[in-house]
Amino acid sequence: MSKQRARQRAQAEAARARRKRERAAAPSKPRSTPRRGPAGRPTGQLARRSRRRTALAVALVLALQLGAGLLWRNWAANLAVLIVSVAVAVIVLGSLRRR
Repeated sequence: MSKQRARQRAQAEAARARRKRERAAAPSKPRSTPRRGPAGRPTGQLARRSRRRTALAVALVLALQLGAGLLWRNWAANLAVLIVSVAVAVIVLGSLRRR
């Protein structure tokens, strides 16, 4: 049994080495345009505007939560303010988004 495993392991290693040589020999295709910025993140004017709008909404929710925390020491009131402010922020951001 161990001879068979050794033979299979040797065949698998030979196949890996062959694939590695083939990849090294194959020319890699160049990119058509160089990337500027992180991959997957839109960089246009509309994307910047959307990120700014979202950051402003998050900042407002945090400021409202901080104000509620300073005003009321009751955790239930703070939780209610958090739930209502997040719901309102989602509704407002959803209505401002272009279709």
